[in-house]
Amino acid sequence: MFLRRRPRLIHPVPVVLEILDRSQSFFDTSAREAVRQAVHRGSQPNTGSRTTVKGHVMFYFAGGRIDYPTPDRRGSIEGTDGYVVFRIKDLIAVELAAMDADGGVTFGLKRGDRIVQLGSRRVDLYVLNFEDFAHYPGMNQTMIQVNFQDRTPSAQKGNL
Repeated sequence: MFLRRRPRLIHPVPVVLEILDRSQSFFDTSAREAVRQAVHRGSQPNTGSRTTVKGHVMFYFAGGRIDYPTPDRRGSIEGTDGYVVFRIKDLIAVELAAMDADGGVTFGLKRGDRIVQLGSRRVDLYVLNFEDFAHYPGMNQTMIQVNFQDRTPSAQKGNL
């Protein structure tokens, strides 16, 4: 008998996201990016609400770092690189993904969306790209890796 097993997250924590509201932001169609200030849902009053979904956060891999100082001739620059793993079924539950009748998944999470909290740590990180994995027979991919990075290392606070 074939059992339909679903993967589990290892040590899941709540991840709070502010989704880029493309309808309220001014976009440069040539550069394919927001001009001046992008509007994220939940970042300002009357812009909507933030989205919380459980995920597994990872910094400790080759190239991953959190507030890691890099020497530069202009001074020390702190940067953050990492990823968070979400189950696709959890993204569907919070309406950041949708599955059609054929089993195809469309994601509402896009490059430029903002991560404002990882567990109890407040952060200012941005989604870069995605990787599907955890492929199971009959279920296709069941998890997605969301890579993120600090976009404002020069605006760091704290001990320089």
